[in-house]
Amino acid sequence: MAFDETGLALNAIGPTQFSLSGLASIAAGAKSKVVTGVTLRPTSLILATVQNNAGVSVAYVVPNVSQSKITINLNKAVPS
Repeated sequence: MAFDETGLALNAIGPTQFSLSGLASIAAGAKSKVVTGVTLRPTSLILATVQNNAGVSVAYVVPNVSQSKITINLNKAVPS
């Protein structure tokens, strides 16, 4: 796939399905979560989003291809 300079990362109208997706919960008081057993390739892109209004956001995600895991880092700890 080539970059077409439209600025769009994903343009979907209607339901979408991702074959290598999942859910992870981050406990109150925590600022990050390690998710193991993730199928990754060196060129994998990771999309992590917050699914509720807890007042936090995803700061960044660190992939570890060799250990099949990712670390999701939030901008601040999840409130209790």
